[in-house]
Amino acid sequence: MIPDYRGRDLDGNWVFGSYVDISNLPYGIIIYRDISVSDVNTYKDEDPLSLGESDFTLVERKTVGLFTGRFDKNGKKIYEGDILRCVSRTKINVEFTQIVIWDPNNSRFDPFSEEGDEDFDYFVTETLYD
Repeated sequence: MIPDYRGRDLDGNWVFGSYVDISNLPYGIIIYRDISVSDVNTYKDEDPLSLGESDFTLVERKTVGLFTGRFDKNGKKIYEGDILRCVSRTKINVEFTQIVIWDPNNSRFDPFSEEGDEDFDYFVTETLYD
């Protein structure tokens, strides 16, 4: 399975698909079509722009975020870089805002824990790039 990414194209629109970061290009690439991991590595190592234009788009690197595998209370996918409203299910009037970031020390996305976060409902309110 290829990871699900989101990034803003050069016109400011969100696009979704696989992500390839090419060091010699000023932008990243989101690939729309279903491809294998070996195909992604081929494009990364050789010529990523050899794909047909309808298969990819250039995106601003700083806006790229990986899908966390979680959905908010309304069923919306939660991506790295989203801003969440976190509401306690167990304590009255306990609510805070949190940016979804990768925590390399714990190998997980903050604010999520391994226990499943049963104590909170999450709502995507915006992203860092809105």
